[in-house]
Amino acid sequence: MSELHTTLRCLRDHGLYYDRYAVVREALGPDWGNETPIPLSRILASNGIFDTVWAFRALIDEPGWTRKYILDCAERVLPIWQKHHPNNGHPRRAIETARAFLRGQASKVEVVSAASAVYKATLGYADTAAAARAVYTAACYVTFGYEDSAVTAIEDASYVSPDAATEREWQASRFLEYCMANA
Repeated sequence: MSELHTTLRCLRDHGLYYDRYAVVREALGPDWGNETPIPLSRILASNGIFDTVWAFRALIDEPGWTRKYILDCAERVLPIWQKHHPNNGHPRRAIETARAFLRGQASKVEVVSAASAVYKATLGYADTAAAARAVYTAACYVTFGYEDSAVTAIEDASYVSPDAATEREWQASRFLEYCMANA
């Protein structure tokens, strides 16, 4: 398996925001063809992790590890939720159920049920809701492939982190680790 790729045409067809598309286009140079594969590591270098994850929707071939990666990002901020709500294990159970689903050991119904419990658990907790919402949206991505959920999961994870820049750096580093391990 090689690195994840998309193309300029795929990015346009899937609606990458014009200003973000322009950054990719400029970084690639004027001679880059519309159908020439673009490694996602190039998008990471030019646009950052949010646009890279956004580009999951425009992949030429999507490997299963993208879903594991999004769960890793959501799971990383669970301690923030658990610190404030130590007796509420819904987000942890949702992560575990989503991972079981990826292994074929849980059904979509079980993941949806666990994710719904997370959603209900966040009501009234604005201070730490983003941590649980990262889990909820990651579970939605794992189960149904909603790419918007993948982006929301990593955005919420970096938003709730005490140091958003460090969190985005970790997300980018983890993404590259998955790329290298699956190349």
